[in-house]
Parts: sequence; structure tokens; C-alpha cells
Amino acid sequence: MSTKAVDVGDSVDTIEGVTPDYNTLGKTFFLKHNVTDGVIESSEVCFIKDGLHCLVGGDNGAAYETNKALLLSVFGESACHVDDSRVDCNDGSLYADASVGGGVNAGGGSVGCGVYDAGSANCYKY
Repeated sequence: MSTKAVDVGDSVDTIEGVTPDYNTLGKTFFLKHNVTDGVIESSEVCFIKDGLHCLVGGDNGAAYETNKALLLSVFGESACHVDDSRVDCNDGSLYADASVGGGVNAGGGSVGCGVYDAGSANCYKY
């Protein structure tokens, strides 16, 4: 398994590799790639909020109910908005969301990381 992390303020072009010791990253969100024989099999968006939590994306929505339950539990229902197609949570400094289609995101400010419906993943700056 390898990980990629992004600092708030970094652009997509300056994403750097980091150690898998999540508790010492000094990051609040990052991509985790699950690698087999050098090939990325799947990706997750992870964030640190009262512990480490990872959302499974790109799975045609199969993990949506699990992602939804995790987000509501970690952020609290009052910090989340749920509609028919997604759940969006925001505590003022960190946001995370998951869609029925399989997309997940986590970030802060104008920077975030996402795994999309088709399974592609990246970190981005608005």
C-alpha cells in the first residue's frame, strides 16, 4: 500500500509521497492507494478527525451506506446534509462527502482529494 498526501495550499502538481504513519503526517486528508503488484487496485479518501477514517469510492456506489454512516457518526448529523443522492458534511475546517454513484471527497479550504465514480483519484486545488 502507498499513500499520497497534499498540504492545504499545494496544487495538484506538488503532491508529495509520505510515509504510511497516518498519525504523524500533519495532514488532515489524503489519498490511500491499495496497490497489488505495482498496480493501483482501488483508492480511498482518508481524513483525520478524532482519529483516522477512510471513505471507499469508485465502487459503483456499493459502499455508499457505509460511507454515509461513517460521515454521520464522525461529523454528527447536525453538520451534515443528506439528500437522495449524497451526504455532505462540514465542520468549518474539514469537509467530506460521498455520493450514491461512488464518488467521495475530503478536503479543507480550497484543496481536497477525491475518488470518482469510475475509480480515478486525485488531489486538487480550486
